[in-house]
Amino acid sequence: SSQSIPLNNDAVALLLGISPTTLRIWRIRGEGPQFYKIGASKKSRVIYLENEVRAWMEQRRFASTSAYGKYVNQRLVTYPHEIADLFSFLNKAISPS
Repeated sequence: SSQSIPLNNDAVALLLGISPTTLRIWRIRGEGPQFYKIGASKKSRVIYLENEVRAWMEQRRFASTSAYGKYVNQRLVTYPHEIADLFSFLNKAISPS
């Protein structure tokens, strides 16, 4: 049985090649790998398990851009609230003040 190493936000961001801020934003939006809150307060520590982060990455490995396109299309159907959020943002951006 292999044990998974707990990683903090900065370590996971480094592993994914993104900024720690991007990872925090993904967490707020419900994107990115699953995480654990250690404690009950809003400021509680966040950790990720390395094996889960690597599994999440593996689900996003593609052999071609067309395979990625199919994944994105499935994801858009899975997360329709993001489409609504995008249209709301665009409407506010182009509406005259």
